[in-house]
Amino acid sequence: MRKLVVVVFMLAGITVMAQKVNFGVKAGLNIANYSSTNQPSNLSSRLAYHVGVLAEVTVSTVFSVQPEIVFSSQGVTNSLGKDEATGKYQYLNIPLMAKYYIFKNISVEMGPQIGFLTAATITAKDAQGKETDIDVSKALNTVDAGINFGLGYKLTNGINFVARYNLGLTNISKARSTSIKQGVIQLSLGYNF
Repeated sequence: MRKLVVVVFMLAGITVMAQKVNFGVKAGLNIANYSSTNQPSNLSSRLAYHVGVLAEVTVSTVFSVQPEIVFSSQGVTNSLGKDEATGKYQYLNIPLMAKYYIFKNISVEMGPQIGFLTAATITAKDAQGKETDIDVSKALNTVDAGINFGLGYKLTNGINFVARYNLGLTNISKARSTSIKQGVIQLSLGYNF
């Protein structure tokens, strides 16, 4: 409880110091994968997408804070010869990014993220191309915490580009014998109003 109070006061202080707030939207490509204690050698990254909204709160000419709400499709693909299984994990992620502008339009960013699992399926495809969806949401923890690192470039017309890596810090598997931590590269195109 004490930590929550400290965070609320810090956010309130940042809001008071803020010079302006720019709202925006973003969307882009996810290159998702994970590391596991029982990881098979035939795993490959899953290409998916993300879409979200953000508010960039300017604190000074070189520093801003950017909370976001992002729907993110993640997971991994496992190929077994002609058979294939793709884990499709859907999250509502809430990153809180600290952005430092090293040049006028170029920023480095870092910050924590909490994600809430909204759906999880494994799509199995056999050699004939027949697909079967299996709900695996009960086998996964509903909350995933991580930390983001990124680099951004913002044009004067509001269009911006961001490359970001989300390093998962928590085990998403409920099985005690398995530890699964996600890693997602995000390439985003955004617009600040």
